This record gives sequence, structure tokens and C-alpha cells, in this order.
Amino acid sequence: MGALASETLARRKDNLPVEVTSFVGRRRELTELRQLLTTARLVTVTGPGGVGKTRLALRLAADLRRVFPDGVWMVGLDALTASGMVSHAVAASLDVQELGSADPVASLAAQLEDRRLLLVLDNCEHVLDESSALATHLLRTCPEVRVLATSRQALGVAGEFIFNLAPFSVPKAEDLDQPELDVPGRDAVSLFTERARAVVPGFELTRDNRGEVAALCARLDGIPLAIELASARLRALSLAQIVERLDDRFRLLTGSRSAEPRQQTLRSVVDWSFDLCTPEERRLWQRASVFAGGFDLAAAEAICSGDELPREAVLDVVASLVDKSILNREDHGASARYLMLDTLREYGGTRHAASGEERSTRERHRRYFASIADDPVFGPSAREVLDRLRLEQGNLRAALEFCATDPEQVVPGLDLASSLWKFWTAIGAFAEGRTWLGRLLDGAPQEAGPSHARALCTAGWLASLQNDLSTAAELLQRSATEAADLGDRSLDGYLALFSGGIATSEGRNAEARASYEQALEAFRATGEPTGIVMTLRRLAMAESMEGRHDRAAAYYEECLQVCNDHGEVWEKAYTLWGRGLEAWRQADHGQARKLLRECISINSSFGDDRGVALGIEGLAWVAADEQEAELAAGLLGAADAIWRTFDAPMSGYLHLAHAHAQCEDVVRHTLGKQAYAAAFERGAQLTPERATEYALDPDRFSARSGRRPRPVDASTPLTRREQEIAGLVAKGLTNREIASQLVISDRTAEGHVEHILTKLGFRSRTQIAAWVMEQGLHHDHDDRTRD
Repeated sequence: MGALASETLARRKDNLPVEVTSFVGRRRELTELRQLLTTARLVTVTGPGGVGKTRLALRLAADLRRVFPDGVWMVGLDALTASGMVSHAVAASLDVQELGSADPVASLAAQLEDRRLLLVLDNCEHVLDESSALATHLLRTCPEVRVLATSRQALGVAGEFIFNLAPFSVPKAEDLDQPELDVPGRDAVSLFTERARAVVPGFELTRDNRGEVAALCARLDGIPLAIELASARLRALSLAQIVERLDDRFRLLTGSRSAEPRQQTLRSVVDWSFDLCTPEERRLWQRASVFAGGFDLAAAEAICSGDELPREAVLDVVASLVDKSILNREDHGASARYLMLDTLREYGGTRHAASGEERSTRERHRRYFASIADDPVFGPSAREVLDRLRLEQGNLRAALEFCATDPEQVVPGLDLASSLWKFWTAIGAFAEGRTWLGRLLDGAPQEAGPSHARALCTAGWLASLQNDLSTAAELLQRSATEAADLGDRSLDGYLALFSGGIATSEGRNAEARASYEQALEAFRATGEPTGIVMTLRRLAMAESMEGRHDRAAAYYEECLQVCNDHGEVWEKAYTLWGRGLEAWRQADHGQARKLLRECISINSSFGDDRGVALGIEGLAWVAADEQEAELAAGLLGAADAIWRTFDAPMSGYLHLAHAHAQCEDVVRHTLGKQAYAAAFERGAQLTPERATEYALDPDRFSARSGRRPRPVDASTPLTRREQEIAGLVAKGLTNREIASQLVISDRTAEGHVEHILTKLGFRSRTQIAAWVMEQGLHHDHDDRTRD
């Protein structure tokens, strides 16, 4: 190494800029990177723009000053515009004399070959080839030099370790009550709070504003730069106003003029990434903005290919966007799935709209996901189809929204919504399905024809599952009127089947049987196995209700045979449930339990909480008859918790409500009011998954959990209203959600929670939740939601 270079490196140990703002979070990432650099000589921190790659590298470099005798050196490459300048920029940053040579990279390496230092190459993405060449040469010729690079794309050098830096995890409002520092999303909130204090002295996270802070961090994908830019807006706007204006985040989020030009606004950060993309990559980025909740390669090939982007090129372009941190890849079973941060998706959507091709892309998107929705949820592939529909729920909603807002797409939208009836039944999304159908039916043209009639029928079915029987009957009648001249035997069958269900629920048994027989005739004529098994099961239940057990058994047997012939498991579960109730009516409690538990196990594997609740109800009735009152009360509570998520007890089977009421009366009388409430509440606290475990093996569940219901402490210092609110706190509701549930003001809800904390001597909501569980408090309100 030349004497001049040696003197310079000896005189200075680093050129790291002084931090002007506090460094927040990233403890785990710093630890992992420090460990990586003990074994790897080249580590590249990758990630989307604004995620904090540079800041993390600078903090790590500062922490490692003592490890490298010849210093840590930062080389910013973002300002380079001409080719061939990377090695010169490195030499300038290290302040070493470049030797006369035709190869500046070799010249630089020659001067560093016996030095032990850390070289930080920051923002390599736009000079990737030169950065890769320099890193390769240094690794080969300078054994004690280590390179830490930041880039939106890996350098692609042998021996490179890639560290993908994700945005901060984003919090839920209720998480912010937790005192632990490692609560998910805490770093995002801390960053916002720290930066907010710089512009609004005294700013603090409070019970009043934490929900808005959590929402802001979530809307901004946890991107640190976006969070910092948002906090700067507190100079002129309130927190609520900032959250409200995030739909136009690229206009809202601008920052300090003293920052690097590409870091001054969120748009400039994303513009930088877009400008580095090839025309094919830009086109796919724009077209992929129509996806919601991610996509797989098959969807990308079907929807994003077209003009100037051949189908066979899509795989390579997707891979390139993953490399450039525009897309994130996640594994789902045997296939990969690609996701885009909402910020990048919104940017792509804006570009897409300006391109003039957005509508055609959305039409392809709608057609593709309509074909997925058309896959039958019946037979050996039913579970796979349901899993796929769950995975694509965001895209299905996006397709329905497109149809609901474009008059030319309303009829295809009706067909799409109607095809989702079994999916919405399986996941308990009765209200959502009715909402989509209502919007589409309201906007449908006069000539909608068969699509309109089928949509009315589907809406009637979903209304019946919500126990809204009068509306269901009206919708089915409208559908029947429109279907009268269509000659659609399948539709006729479902209209008869669903109408029979309403008649059964209202106690009109003879009319119900006649409708079922009409439906069965139609389904046999069309050879539709789904309709056949659903109708046979309803006929069997109708016969069982009237004591004709031999006829019920014959219908159940035929139903099971059809299921077995078609490899159908889900409908078989409901058939086993019906047979379990039949065994219960005949006091064969051992057989009833066996069948009902098999039903619960199958429905749980399909994620069908409604089916699980029906099975648990049946087991409660059996337990009551067997004088197992405490078990019966716990099962009733577990079922009730699920019914509340649908707001529809005995969903679709209101004719069994009397059995539920009779069981409840008997068990409450046997246990007494307090013991019943405690046992019921213990069951009500269970998730559907835990409720399934409890129902399938109560003794093992109780032994494993080590908990038994305790009687309510009559000396509790809380008022009835405070007990109710404590119960809602225990279920994870925020003050705002409690206020909405109880129709009170946010301030009143907050005051109640504060009084509860004071009376009980607690400091956190988690302590309230634990106390509620210990006391076995029962409350009447519940709005459990599922992710």
C-alpha cells in the first residue's frame, strides 16, 4: 500500500456522518447483521426504498468501529450518474491516492490488500454492475476487508450473504397497552412518537391517540421513511387529519429540503425504484397493482401478460421485481406467492391508471378469479378449493368491487357473487355476501335475466343463515318469479330447498317436506350431487323431528352413500351431525357423542365454525341428558361464542332453538346461577380451535389447561356496567370498539376503563383480562372478530 494512503487511514478511523436524529428499534436486525459479519465478508442489506437500509448500515458500522483497526468507511453511491465512477468514489471517501493504472479497481484493491477495514457501499442498485465488480475484486485480493452493501437488489457476487430488511411490523391498537418492549409494532410507534416530539414538543402516545397512531403505521406499511414524513406533517395537521389524508399519501408525505433529493418525498423514493426498472418490469409492476392480498405465478401470467409483455417472459420479470425489492416472495405450501407493499401498489396503480390499460387488466383479473370461484366446493378437492378461496379473498373482493362500480361489469359480478355461496357459508361471511349481492342487485340492469335470479336466490340463502327469515322469504319469492320462465332446473331445486328450510324453521313441517321433495326431484333430474345431499339431509331431519326414525335413517343412509360415491367429506360432516341428533333423540348417547365429535373434527378441518358450533350444541344436549351439567354449560358457552361472531344462534336451524333453551334451563337449574355462569363463561372464552379441542376430549383439555371454572366473586368492587366493560376489555376490544358496542361515547368508555383499573389496583388491560378470566364474569356483549 502506498505511503500516502497508509498515512491517511492511520490518521482517520472512519468517515461516518453524525446522527442528527435518534436511532429507533432494529435490535434484532443489528444483532443478526453483527453475527453475519463475523463469518461473511460481503453482506448486502436489501429492501424497498425508505425501509431504513442506510440508517441500519450506519448504526452497525458505528458499533463496529473497534473491531476494524483500519476503520469503517461509508461510500454513498446515490449521487453517481456517470459510469465508471464507483472505484473513484470509494477512493475519494477513503481519501487514498489512486495509483496510475488502466484498471482503477485493481489500483484501489492494491492499496487495501493488507488493511483490516469495513467498507460500506450505500445505494448500489443503480450502479449494480460496477459495485459487483469492485466487491468481487476486493474479496479476492484483500482478505481482511469486509463489505457491507445496501441496495434494493443483491449484488449477485459469489460469497454474498443477503439480509432482507423488512419494514417495521405494524401494531394493533390493543397491543399498545402491553408494557413489554417487544410488542409487535412497538418500533413503528416509537419512531413516530420520537419524530413527532421534534415538531410538536411534548407529544406523547396516549389512550386517546394510540388507535390513530397504530392505524397510521399500518396504512404506511411500517416503512420508516413514510412514518417520519408523516410525523413531520404534525406541524400543520392534526393526527386525525393525517390519517384521513393517507389515501393521497404521495402528495401528503413530503419532508425536509435538507434530506437527499430522493428522500425528500415518498414519491421521489418510489420514483427512484421505478426509474431503475426495465420497461417490462415497469409494465408488470403497474399491472400487478390490481392484485389485492398477493398473487401466484399462474395469476401473474394470466393477468399481467399481454402487449409488450409475453406470457413466457412473466416468470423472469417477476423474479427481477423480487430481486429489486418491489415484490416480496412468501411460500404457501408447494408454491410461491408474491406480495407488494400497499405503498408500492398504490404507486403502481396510479401509473397504471395513467397508462390507459387499467380497465382491460381489471377485466382479465375479474375473469381469472371468477374461474377460480367457479370451482366446485364438493368432492375430494373441496378442502383445496376452500383454502384457495380463502387465500384469494382479497382478490375476490377486488374483483367484486370492480364489478360493483362499473355498470358493464354488474352482470358478471352477479355471477361471481352467486358462485361464492358455499365459500361464504363455510367462512361464516353471511353479512359480507349479502352486502356484495345487495350492491350488485341494486345496480343490475333490467335484462340481467338468469344472473339476477340466481343472485336473489343466493341472497335469500345467506339471509336465512342469519335467521332473517322474512327477508329471506321475500328474496326467494322474487327469484322464483324471475326463474319461472327460465327453465333452470338447478335453480328451481335450490329455490325449493332454501324455501323448505325457512318453512322448517317456522314450524311448517308438511310444507317443508313438500318443498324438499320438489327440490330432490329437480336435483335428481340435473344430476347435481351437492343439491341431492343437502336435500336428503333436510328430509331426514324433517322425518326425525316427527318421530319417523326409520324413514330418517333411510334418507341419512342414502345421503352418506352419495357423499362416499363422490369423495365428499364436508357435506358428510353435516350428515353425521344429523345422525348424531337422531341418536340423541333415541337416547343412544354413546353413538350420539361419537357422531357429533366426528362432525366437529371434519368441520374444524374445513374452517367451518358454524358446523363446529352445531356439533358443540349437540354435545351440550347429550351432556345435559347424561347429568354432566358443568360440561354442558361449558359447551353451551363455547357454542355461544361462535354464534355471536355470526350474530345468528342456531344459524339456519332455528327449529332446534327449543332444544337449546331446554338444555340451558335444565343445566342452570342443576348448577345454580353462579356456577352456571362460571362454567358457561369458561367455554365462551375459547377460540373455535380451542373449543374444538374441548368438545372432542373435555377431560384431556381440562387436565392440560389446568383450569376449572370458579364461581363469581359476589364481593367484586365493580358495578354491573363496569363488569360488562371489563368483559369486553378481556375480549380485546379497544375503547372505541367498546363505545361502539355499547352505544356510548369514546370518552365515557375510557372513563369506565380508568375506573376499573383504579378500583382493582391494576395498571394494564391485560391484568383486567386475567382478572375477568379468574372471576368467570359473564357479559352480554361480544364482537369477536377473526383475522
